[in-house]
Amino acid sequence: MRQHHVHPRRIRLLMIQVPMFGFYGLIYFAALLGLISATVEQNMYTFSDMGAKVMHSMILVSVRLQEDLHSMAYLRDTATTVAADLRRMIRQANAPIFCLNRSLEVVTWNLKMTELTSVTSEVAMGRRFHELLAQSPESRWHKMAHEVLENVMSDNQGDTLEIHFSRADGCMEREGSEAIMVLSATPQKSRSGEVCGVLCIGQDVTEQTRRTREAESLAARLATLIDTANAPIFAVDLDLRITEWNRWLVGKSGMSKSDALGKKILTLVSEDSRKAVDEVVALACQGKDSHIFEIGLLTGGKIVYLLINATPGVDANSTINGAICVGQEITHLKDMEEQKSAMMAMVSHELKSPLHGIIGLSHSLLEDEPTDSRLKKPLMMIHSCSRRLLDLVSNIMDASILVQDKKMRMSNDPVQIASIIEEVVLLCQQSVDQRGKSTIKKGVKLVNAVKEPLPLIAADAYRLTQLIYNLVSNALKFTHQGSVTVSATADDIEQMVIIDVTDTGIGIAPENLDRIFQPFDQEDTSESRHYEGLGLGLAISREVVLKHGGNLTVKSTQGRGSTFRTTLPYK
Repeated sequence: MRQHHVHPRRIRLLMIQVPMFGFYGLIYFAALLGLISATVEQNMYTFSDMGAKVMHSMILVSVRLQEDLHSMAYLRDTATTVAADLRRMIRQANAPIFCLNRSLEVVTWNLKMTELTSVTSEVAMGRRFHELLAQSPESRWHKMAHEVLENVMSDNQGDTLEIHFSRADGCMEREGSEAIMVLSATPQKSRSGEVCGVLCIGQDVTEQTRRTREAESLAARLATLIDTANAPIFAVDLDLRITEWNRWLVGKSGMSKSDALGKKILTLVSEDSRKAVDEVVALACQGKDSHIFEIGLLTGGKIVYLLINATPGVDANSTINGAICVGQEITHLKDMEEQKSAMMAMVSHELKSPLHGIIGLSHSLLEDEPTDSRLKKPLMMIHSCSRRLLDLVSNIMDASILVQDKKMRMSNDPVQIASIIEEVVLLCQQSVDQRGKSTIKKGVKLVNAVKEPLPLIAADAYRLTQLIYNLVSNALKFTHQGSVTVSATADDIEQMVIIDVTDTGIGIAPENLDRIFQPFDQEDTSESRHYEGLGLGLAISREVVLKHGGNLTVKSTQGRGSTFRTTLPYK
């Protein structure tokens, strides 16, 4: 059953009203019995009403006063509880909190402050603020903190400051150790509204500051290394504008760092380097792999050649913001290459002149049919060896051009490829080695299988002769039994002349198919290899084909032979 609670105010009112009703009843019965007159009755009623109202008001005032006293007591208890909870929250808060009075003495010191500084509240309470700082009173940090706190109390406005507290064991400082906090200082006011102190709530940034200092120190060391490195180092942004320019480049280019910063890198390199710089650095700026490239740095009177490697540059958010280029100077190597090329050209010329004389003389003697038959074989040997030596000199020069990545010079004349094949086959059939023996082994047949007429192609006749001779002589060298067949057809749909040199020789291992087209590279590189040669023929042959807009490929089965296919365009 539900119980109803009666308010004490109602009980008190009922206690007054019950006697009043009884008094009214007495007056009524007295008048009814004639004990009092009507006038007296009326006066008594009036007096009773006035008395009842006065008593009712007094009781209401008493009740309300008592209720106010109860409310005040409740509010006082609540405030006391809230204050205790607030003190407990401040004491146990996971943020460093302390309070100072107007004399900057500690009046509150929570557990987090004790944890961070190793100073207990018992030790900290009552101590002046400056006694707990890590720096001396003359230090910049000390003076700045004191000024900020004074301003907070005088200006009645909050502020933020960084404080370095001493860590301590007990109450003594531990040398070289400090707790760093960022504090938000707000003024505390008394009941009268006057500022009576400062409340400081902070955030521990000791570890963050330590890491920042380490990062700044590392950045400074790296900047010093970059600036003092004995190598060219520069950086560009996404617009290829220079953002870093080290001392090495300042010394070589004669352009100070302040002058270089902001300039387009393309304006500081030679014209033939700009395309490579633009392409490779752009790839690095996109985060893609880039290869090492060569640039010519303009330095006023001369060009300094650099070999550069570009890598993506990133900012603090790991976002690509440009490219970092590190390199080395190769000017002296370029000079040596030029000197080597000049020397090789001179040696080649000096060798070719007498060789042409020997070849021409031996050819004339052979055409005149010497009367002494014993001279014919030596003359053929002289003629063949001279031709081979001339080809070797030419190959060495061509290889030099390939290694230096220079362009081979090509003429563009109408060429009948069938005639070149016939000439090469005839030359190889008549060719002898240094011992005077035929270069075609016994049991090996050299077959010219070109039958159908072939279209004219625009090409360099000398280079095509060199190409086919290299392929045929190479096939003969590695074929001990069977045949070497040269065939050619025209593909009118693709407008290509297809030349196949097929042998039944030793073949090529699959892992070596790519190596054989590299200069000075051979499948058998051992000192006891069975086949002579410098490994230049196939490298030169592929370069000749590529310069003509064609392609050179190989299919081979080890132990069964190979087919080298050359495709050349015609129009």
